[in-house]
Amino acid sequence: MKFTEAKLEQAVIELFEAEGYKHFTGEQVRRRASSPKLNV
Repeated sequence: MKFTEAKLEQAVIELFEAEGYKHFTGEQVRRRASSPKLNV
């Protein structure tokens, strides 16, 4: 079994959730219109 970056990310997310933190993806986070926007 390979330990990939995706598996590492999921493991860290699960650790934080076990400590009571909530996980949100970028699409789930709403910004105010006045928030700075990065154009990369």
